Amino acid sequence: MLSYIHTLPKVHVKIIGLCVFIGLLSFKPSEPYLSQYLICNLKTATEACAEAGTSQADCTSLSFKTVAAENGYTAGGCWWSQTQSSSFNSTSCSAQPCSAYPLKATTQSPVRCADVNYCVEKSGTCEAATCYKNFSENEVNNSIYPWSTYAYLPALLFLCPLAELVSYRLAILVGIAGRVTTRFLLLFGSSLSAMQLMQVTYSIGTAAEDVFYAYIFYSVTTDMFQTTMSTTRTSALVSCLVASILGDLLVTQASVPLTDLQVISCVMVCIGAALGYFVILPSGKTRQFLELGGIPLPAVAGSAKSTAFDDSLASPSVQNEEAVSFESRKEVWRQKWLVFLSQIKFFRITLQQNAHLSNQVLYWIVANATFTEIFGYEVAVFQQLNGGNNKWNGSVLSVMLLLGSVGAMLPVVLKVDSPGLYSVHAVNTIIGLAGAAGSTFLLVFAYVWTAIASLAMLSLFVACWQFISCIILVQVATELKLLHDKTWATHAALRDIEVTTSYIMTSKSDDATNILAQGMPNSSSKNSAGADSSSSPSASASSSTPPEPPSYAIAIVSLVAASVVLQNLTVAIVFSGLQLKLRESLLVPVYLFVIFTFIFVCASFFRRIWYSE
Repeated sequence: MLSYIHTLPKVHVKIIGLCVFIGLLSFKPSEPYLSQYLICNLKTATEACAEAGTSQADCTSLSFKTVAAENGYTAGGCWWSQTQSSSFNSTSCSAQPCSAYPLKATTQSPVRCADVNYCVEKSGTCEAATCYKNFSENEVNNSIYPWSTYAYLPALLFLCPLAELVSYRLAILVGIAGRVTTRFLLLFGSSLSAMQLMQVTYSIGTAAEDVFYAYIFYSVTTDMFQTTMSTTRTSALVSCLVASILGDLLVTQASVPLTDLQVISCVMVCIGAALGYFVILPSGKTRQFLELGGIPLPAVAGSAKSTAFDDSLASPSVQNEEAVSFESRKEVWRQKWLVFLSQIKFFRITLQQNAHLSNQVLYWIVANATFTEIFGYEVAVFQQLNGGNNKWNGSVLSVMLLLGSVGAMLPVVLKVDSPGLYSVHAVNTIIGLAGAAGSTFLLVFAYVWTAIASLAMLSLFVACWQFISCIILVQVATELKLLHDKTWATHAALRDIEVTTSYIMTSKSDDATNILAQGMPNSSSKNSAGADSSSSPSASASSSTPPEPPSYAIAIVSLVAASVVLQNLTVAIVFSGLQLKLRESLLVPVYLFVIFTFIFVCASFFRRIWYSE
């Protein structure tokens, strides 16, 4: 195997390494069972009884059978207890103990032990099921899970500048550390604050994954953009697929405790983190841009000096780094921030100059928000459609991931990014057709609302969206690269003319012809402006090689951040504001996807007619 890999081209080895890395980080058989791992059903039932049972009559009359569809309780009731002593009397309403339920239903006791979700039959007796974490359903849904939503956007806004101003490698490694911390908190954390921190570190890892997908564009040439994006995305999906099936088999067939699934997830993430230290390498990018117009500058480090920096800010090869003063270092960081802001402007200019790309980006933002919201409630949807039971959810999820991986790889098979094979109108048509198919699948999913049909339609929708997402993200990266190269070529030509004219005017008139004929001035000569031999035409030509393209991270993080804001706004209105039930709540993102697919198709159609005329 190693000998075979050794014979592969270097770029293929790099792609394999990236795929294995993201695949290991995504291998989490515990993921479909996270809610079951955190929620203690007995505490949930006790909490419900305490809230509803204000009197003995209210307490004993409450039956979980009446709320099974809403809260996932299969059966059960409440127990009224009264404690009397010489000093005080106390009463309480709590979940009926498991010992009160028979193993077989009778006329007097129609509810069996197996009907109660917090009870389990052991050795011929009915006992309380083991709780891995002692949190109620209300605590998990309202006090734990929302922290990942709150932390995701700040994590994006932190890691993107960190990647640009310091290092992409450091930003991704910070995210890997977040993934590892998440796993250890799930294993050893027990308090509510620990679980909230777990959700924060999980969001940091998720945000770093967005930076990772920007990093891959720096790792390969433009012609490999689609292949690398699709294969890495497919690797993550297939890894989740295998992990979900493994988790189901271990839980349902081998009765493996959920803690063991958490251990497997932790080990795989740690192995992925170790591999990432060697796979995610410094990109050597300069990405230096003037703050006006997004014009790229030569590299600060190396043989050429940037015109935006004076001699005190020269590269270490010109001046000893230890001699650089604090003010100079502060100036370097000021220039970095100017470069960062210019890259944001460069992305905005790219969208302004390409109306087709703007339409694709707007569609991606809305569609990704709807996909994330709908797919995020997959466990709740499955549980409700499956009668409150979460059994085999991992296998159903694996079907969605399998179709999603097919959708992610389909752009490579169709060669959507091949130069000259598809026009921009043809690409928009492909995206529109996939969006129309996805809209149809979503509508059937929401209105049929039966287990097999709805979950099948949701799986097909996942495939459509992965197909659309991979195409649009590659289109964004490609257009940024093309505009960058065009801008650099124009700037380099103007700079060469300026440097040549300046050099001729400042050189001695009797030596100018000889110097230009030789193409190399005397290495010790300096012009009146203080420029050394690196300002000569030949040196300028050597520095005309463009630096790395503008920030892909800014582009991708901007899209994701806008999508997250829209998703959070939708969730806040639908779930917290209107307090709709699950099915009605999911109709909102479904309609958003359908409406914006229609808008995208219409915009692409009329733009094609406009340009054809």
